[in-house]
Amino acid sequence: MKKQDIRLVVTDLDETLLTSQQRITPYSEAVLKALKKRGISLCFASGRDELMMAAYVQQVGGCDYLVANNGAVVMDGERNVLHSSFIVREDAERILAYLVERNIPCLMQAKGAFYASEIGKPLTDRVKTSRRRSEEIGYPVEFRICTLEDAVTEHALDVGEKIVTYEINETQRQAYREFIQTIPGVICEATGYGLMGVFHKNVSKQKALERVKTSLGITTEQVMAFGDYDNDLSMFACAGHKVAVGNGVPALKTAATAITGSNDEDGVARYLQEYFDLIL
Repeated sequence: MKKQDIRLVVTDLDETLLTSQQRITPYSEAVLKALKKRGISLCFASGRDELMMAAYVQQVGGCDYLVANNGAVVMDGERNVLHSSFIVREDAERILAYLVERNIPCLMQAKGAFYASEIGKPLTDRVKTSRRRSEEIGYPVEFRICTLEDAVTEHALDVGEKIVTYEINETQRQAYREFIQTIPGVICEATGYGLMGVFHKNVSKQKALERVKTSLGITTEQVMAFGDYDNDLSMFACAGHKVAVGNGVPALKTAATAITGSNDEDGVARYLQEYFDLIL
């Protein structure tokens, strides 16, 4: 593959581009800006929603595409929605009822807000941490944290992008997986370390990136993708050049065509600078 054939670089955020402190380092920022000046499109693809990616997008001077909530929403650089897949309302109600009845902390993301159960503090704390991070890096973003009751009054149950739980024990995790399998309209997968997300059955990073490829009019061979976790395997399926960071899980490293340094070693940026001979 010739270097000039790459038209799109896609990177996961948490534990891939972001450091363990959830930062894009000044070096990585400079590399991504240099990449864009080269005329190569940049896409962030994450289990996060668009709001929780917004500060990082601003930090690098904008992204050409965003894949949010594991592919539930695909946007172009002007924040036009190219594709969205919402959990069917009846499925969302059934899943949330299951979680609340068993006192499992849960949160649903929809309409740019976070709707949490009464005991969803571990999850809302993560949202508040993201808000603080956005302030610390100089691009503050406001997050609406609401209750599940608000989801009803605001009709958010019709447009749920993701229902997430965090750090539930293995017995609960297995029972939850088995329950989700009884609902044909949804899928459940890990979206990060300790996080489990439920999405519409058609959601995946792969399907989202196929939309991006169509928008750009490019082929699989013209895509370079970076990831660290199991949910990035589907992303690798539609990239000709697949790069796992050094801290990535074994399955992803096996599927990769190259391995770079860890997220705390600017692995993504160092690979890009060397591969494209970027001058900062």
